[in-house]
Amino acid sequence: RLEERWPGRRFINAGINGQLAYNIAQRVDEVIAHQPNVVTLLVGTNDVNGGTVTLAQFQANIKLFVTKCLAIGALPVLFTIPPQNTGATKHTKVGLWNAWLQRFATLHSVPLVDMYGLLVNPLTGDYQPGYNVDTLHPAPTTKVLMAQRFNSVVLPLLPFSSAPQWGMDATDTSNLITGGGLFGGTVQGNGVAAGWSVFAFGTNTCTYSVVTDANVRGQVQRIDVAAGTAV
Repeated sequence: RLEERWPGRRFINAGINGQLAYNIAQRVDEVIAHQPNVVTLLVGTNDVNGGTVTLAQFQANIKLFVTKCLAIGALPVLFTIPPQNTGATKHTKVGLWNAWLQRFATLHSVPLVDMYGLLVNPLTGDYQPGYNVDTLHPAPTTKVLMAQRFNSVVLPLLPFSSAPQWGMDATDTSNLITGGGLFGGTVQGNGVAAGWSVFAFGTNTCTYSVVTDANVRGQVQRIDVAAGTAV
């Protein structure tokens, strides 16, 4: 799906469920052989719950991953370890390991996506109520929140991030506006694209027009607000 959005770009999902940071460190050469621009890494939950992995071992594997990515000019992006409903001992461990990840990322100018801060209930150390399906795994709706947090941090780092994440054309299933919309459809008498509507309290203070922009596929709905009014 991502490759449909950005033709000519390649996205590789090299993640394997259940692996530890050690396993990923052993596979990093396979990943960077593809000469990526950006490599993302969310790992640690299984290390925390494995019982035998120490913080020092986890640190060594993260450092190896980051070092190898930087050596080929790829930007590594780290993630904090998500919360888990496994009791106070594991909560403390997750907190300590995340604190190290944050310090390491800052020290080496490596981007960090804070999934823990997004998902944790600060009063208990567990997931926020309704955010998980079991002690470890996020609910489907939570994964949407995680994807949004991922996008906010990672997409601006990509070499093509200036391309708007909008529908590719009028037949794109992600384009929920019917009637052509901003892909060549008719313009209504009030200057609003076909398939669009105006919320009532803005109609007397705004002027609408459909315009083109060299950076946008299709057209753009422009809204000019009269000075001194609120919409």
